[in-house]
Amino acid sequence: MTRTLTLLLALVLLAGCAGIGSAPTATADPTPPPEASALPEATDPPEPTAMLTAPPTATTEPLPSATPEATEPPAATATPDGAEGPGDGAGAVVAAWVRDGDLIVKRLPDGEEVAITDLGDVVEFPEFSPDGQLILFRRQGPVATVSPDPGAEVPTTTLWAVPVDGGTPRMVLDPLAALPAVPGSGALADDLYPSDAGRLAWLPGGFQVLFSSRFLTVNSALGNHDLWRLDLETGQLDELLPAGQGGRPTLSPDGEQVLLSAPEELAVARADGTERRTLLTFERVPTYSEWEWVPEPGWNDDGSLHVALAQPWQAGRPVTYTLLRLDPASGESQELGEVEVPWLHTPLWSPDGSRLAYIAAGSGLVMAGAGGEDPRLVAPGETSIPLTWSPAGTRLAFVREGQYCVAEAAGEDAEPLCVAPTWDAAVYWLDEETLVVMADAGEDQPQLQAIELPAGTATELWTAPGAPLYYDLYVGQVGQ
Repeated sequence: MTRTLTLLLALVLLAGCAGIGSAPTATADPTPPPEASALPEATDPPEPTAMLTAPPTATTEPLPSATPEATEPPAATATPDGAEGPGDGAGAVVAAWVRDGDLIVKRLPDGEEVAITDLGDVVEFPEFSPDGQLILFRRQGPVATVSPDPGAEVPTTTLWAVPVDGGTPRMVLDPLAALPAVPGSGALADDLYPSDAGRLAWLPGGFQVLFSSRFLTVNSALGNHDLWRLDLETGQLDELLPAGQGGRPTLSPDGEQVLLSAPEELAVARADGTERRTLLTFERVPTYSEWEWVPEPGWNDDGSLHVALAQPWQAGRPVTYTLLRLDPASGESQELGEVEVPWLHTPLWSPDGSRLAYIAAGSGLVMAGAGGEDPRLVAPGETSIPLTWSPAGTRLAFVREGQYCVAEAAGEDAEPLCVAPTWDAAVYWLDEETLVVMADAGEDQPQLQAIELPAGTATELWTAPGAPLYYDLYVGQVGQ
């Protein structure tokens, strides 16, 4: 497997930061979180199947094979009482990663590495639950044969959970058994693609998740644009919206509503899938690759949302994004402006929605007003990548020429500060003055560093003895 890392820092302290979604009426399932120790005993992965036999229930028309949907940053986990870490001292940083097919947990910077699984076939994630009691991960599943054609086999995974302080892992989702197969694009009528869970959205309480499934072709994954709810304690799986009616889910800050993003539509519903309403429809955007584009809206504190809609474009030409502010409660929308970017790099609004960062075609990394007005060039060249705003939007972290850099939002004349060499290009803020990066410590050795601003002082948190395959971070106290 290639070295592909999925990073997340979900901070209890920063729960009000920028999200993605919209805002009509809603009610969330008030299921209280169970004890992590209540997880049942582990079960073995299912036996390999020679051919998928599930009826083709999904109506989504498969596209040509696509690169797998990027695994989105998951949620958060917690730390022992009284522990302190970088930042304001409200909690220790806990890291979990996959190495040699098992989950390793370490409380940073001085805790011991602890293997909390002994499985040997952990292949993706980990992902902390918001209260820090559980870690989700994917184990290698059976190989599914999608048609009689030679080489028409698809590797699958199963979704598992384990308490963060150790315990018996338990399978919480067997996608081959629980999710519908999708008609394939092969020559035979009975060609089927298996499905699995895409990006997860955690419901309040930390033991239920929403997801939209995706179907797996021989070398790709594409969305079914449905909506499912999975109870991680009981394994109960409920289809809330059928294929074509759901989409990639993002919960509102209060957890009561879910925004559903699909390649041709934005919709909003209650967290239980009821009262679904279409907010926007638009033309499918070509990517000229085996990948499908969907918008990535962001919630505002007042219940409105910002969304950047890419316009259809021609390969080799800039992409025009239309910048919108939507009010889901009234259904009204306001066009704020347009920006041109070199490719499908979605513009990034600050948490309060007042500023915009994007790669301007023919220019470089730009900060501007919410509608792209008053642009200020931060870094010339089109190769910089805006990563994330600080919690209050006073700083922007980005990557330029293999370096993590930070720009001041109000620093008209200030040069960006570059703080560490990149290893996998992801940054997570602990507060306005402290961020955590996975830096390159030399000889391609990854090292977690806490960077203190404005000086840019780096503190080593952990140096990996080998390249971790997927990892996640958490800051906070267990159970809070």
